[in-house]
Amino acid sequence: MKLYIFACLCSLILWGVSCDEESVGIPTGSLFLGIEEDATLLTKAESAVTNESLRVDIIAAEGDTIKSYSDYIDEVKGKKIVLPVGTYTISVKSNQSEEAGWEKPFYSGSKEITIQSGEITSVQIVCKILNTKVAVEYADNLADYFSRYETTVSNTSGSLLYTRDETRAGFFKAEKLTADLKLVNQDGNEFAMQRVFPDIKERYFYKIKYSLDDGGGDNEEAGADFGGIIVDEKADTIYYGIFIKQEDLFGKSVPKLALDGFAENKIVYKKTENPSVPEHSLTIEAPNGIKQLKVETTSFQFADIPSFDLCNLTDAARTRLQQLGFPIQEVKGKQKLTFVLTDFAKALDPASATQMATHTFTFSVLDNLHQETTVQFIYEIRPNVNVTTEEPVVWAKFVTLRGNSIDRDNIGFMFKKKADTDFQRYDATIYNEQTGDFSLLLIENIMPGTEYEYYAVSGTDAQGDVKTFTTSPIVNLKNNTFDEWFKNGKTWFPNVDVSKWWDSGNTGANTAGENNPTSPEESVVVKGKAAKLQSTWIGFIGIGAFASASMFTGNFVDIDGTNGILSFGQPFTAKPTKLTGYYKYTPVNIDYMEQWDSKVDPDLKSGDSDQCIIYIALCTKNYEIRTNPKSRQLFDPNDASVIAYGELVAKEAVSGEEANGYKKFSIDIKYRKTDVTPSYIVVVAAASRYGDYFTGGKGSTLYIDEFNLEYDYNAASFTNE
Repeated sequence: MKLYIFACLCSLILWGVSCDEESVGIPTGSLFLGIEEDATLLTKAESAVTNESLRVDIIAAEGDTIKSYSDYIDEVKGKKIVLPVGTYTISVKSNQSEEAGWEKPFYSGSKEITIQSGEITSVQIVCKILNTKVAVEYADNLADYFSRYETTVSNTSGSLLYTRDETRAGFFKAEKLTADLKLVNQDGNEFAMQRVFPDIKERYFYKIKYSLDDGGGDNEEAGADFGGIIVDEKADTIYYGIFIKQEDLFGKSVPKLALDGFAENKIVYKKTENPSVPEHSLTIEAPNGIKQLKVETTSFQFADIPSFDLCNLTDAARTRLQQLGFPIQEVKGKQKLTFVLTDFAKALDPASATQMATHTFTFSVLDNLHQETTVQFIYEIRPNVNVTTEEPVVWAKFVTLRGNSIDRDNIGFMFKKKADTDFQRYDATIYNEQTGDFSLLLIENIMPGTEYEYYAVSGTDAQGDVKTFTTSPIVNLKNNTFDEWFKNGKTWFPNVDVSKWWDSGNTGANTAGENNPTSPEESVVVKGKAAKLQSTWIGFIGIGAFASASMFTGNFVDIDGTNGILSFGQPFTAKPTKLTGYYKYTPVNIDYMEQWDSKVDPDLKSGDSDQCIIYIALCTKNYEIRTNPKSRQLFDPNDASVIAYGELVAKEAVSGEEANGYKKFSIDIKYRKTDVTPSYIVVVAAASRYGDYFTGGKGSTLYIDEFNLEYDYNAASFTNE
């Protein structure tokens, strides 16, 4: 079967010369990179790769990236790149992330090339799609019985909601997919079904179609499995037909996994000759019978068997698990069983005589209806020593040092900058009587981007291992003063150039003429420019929509009718504690409530004062935002991927004593997970808080200037108040 169904061809032409005037005395070659389309491959491509935003990296044989270009079209195409003679790897990738998204194929290709003096070298790179394409269809007969139905398809790359009217395809990482179908019948009763697709391959197009079982008798297995799997080898498309029997909507619950004896899914103990381990167990209930029970581990003792299915164990795997003391029993087809784990936990070891080890186990139960439930639990095994040094929680200008000891006398830490000679002693300030954990928040004289060493001590002479860490660097928002703007056609962008870091809804607003609700403002706090956000109505001869003026870190993606499709978030790995800046706000009364959902704020009504909002979120993913009510996806600050959040809301006019009437603000960034490093930062400012629902007042105006991220210790960042 031909797998290059979503592919395109990149051509590299390398012109070798002995030397040139740009690098006198050093043999060099000139690289010309072009992209050549192969029509036979593009017939099934989602889009020609030449229409994609591609990143090009040139990597030396030693592994160092010597040249990088963020945009092939603007920076590379038709231009000469001078390289010393040698061997290189040319890597081409899509600039977008690999997160799940609508119509977002991720291209990648690479090849090793050699630049030789006086010779011309040419090479072709095939850029293939690394992810997989998924569409969901609903048979017409579902509408006869259900008023609402939608499917959430998800895996580790994210999730997408396929409503009954959603015709687009989504792209996901090529790994196990889960489809959760929700239905509401004409009487308002809700039902749910789940299906898991474990064998997902890259570059395939998976079509899932739901339909009611017609009762014809040909679908005897429909209630227990897929109604049919058809592979169209010509189109490399796999069709999954799922027939829904009325009786399968009742009493077919998903598997349940219950832990007993754990504290927040964790067991912690010290490894002694007879360790004190609480009785604990895992109970599984699967009313439809267990089809697969997969266990995945991150444990050095399971390094040779990190993943296994207890329903299909090989003899070698069974023998190895028995050696490790893992509790094995017959599980296939069972509806209820219990794993007693106490003795197994006692067989786990610390990393060494002085180092703690973390052992993580994830149980995933798949039943005979392809419904799946997962639970994860952790063992922390401490060595049998008086004191251990634990991993610190590191920030930019402060750090929490951590240790463990059964002896609470004289507990503390020896600490120094790695470049210094002598350690300094610091006493611990927090001690947990139950676990023996102790810690110290160290603030004074902690410098960003600096390497430190420390170890824990207790009693008279006990000490743990020395650990080394580096504090985070100070990173600010790009164009945080909003001084840099450029105009592309009729649209203003709050950026230095076309490589946008900030964006707004201006692109969508300008489809009906030049409007630019977000624009540069000469009235500022210090110098340069500020941003003026003024909500308005966009339209022509009475047809249009309300537009809340906004700015956000990310990109305006597309227009869906009169609705916007946005991408929230820019790559970011630092951990600030405050967002500060200046603003002033003049609201008008709300006169548009076009798509208002009263569940958001049941007290809000037309004629009330408009509200502005400024918020910041640190997240482990970026977000696709859609304002179309049929497929609405808005940013949720309570999403599990948000590790820190803070906001400012103004419900009345705001002015201050700074220049031109600005007022300074300070937003505490409150952390929900202190031991997780973010991947993205989302900063949003809007003149009309509920603009996503096309709700607000025409003329509400928000000015913002001089945003700044702060990294000092802030107690408010670590409280729930």
